[in-house]
Amino acid sequence: MKQIRLKIKSIQRDPEGDELDINIACDGTMEMRGGRIYIKYEEDISGEGDIVENTMSFDTGERDVISLSRIGDAKMSCVFERGKRYPCNYELPFGAFELVVSAKCVDNSVDYEKGGEVYLKYAMESRGIVIQNVKYRLTVEKA
Repeated sequence: MKQIRLKIKSIQRDPEGDELDINIACDGTMEMRGGRIYIKYEEDISGEGDIVENTMSFDTGERDVISLSRIGDAKMSCVFERGKRYPCNYELPFGAFELVVSAKCVDNSVDYEKGGEVYLKYAMESRGIVIQNVKYRLTVEKA
């Protein structure tokens, strides 16, 4: 396991066209285990100490299928694969939501030794209706 520096940029657009732009820089860890890379980092989702532990992982032989899980005040587990739709349960302190994640783009250049970047472009749907379109970029650098 090694220490890494992460930069995360996310643009979330709702059906009305309103955008939320999120930029995060934080420290994390990257581990190679059984041919799979695990990237872990913590995120304060509210700015008030509501910490969520995020784990992104992928098989080095199948880089275009990415799993993302969150544990803490917000809980979720999603799979991103271009052209595929996956169910995703999202739990917040005020309730749980059943969503579907539909990835339009999955681009992953992360290498355990060199770092790299994950770019995701996806829609989140609830009951067949798109509730959010997201562009997400995670950059992995040496700490």
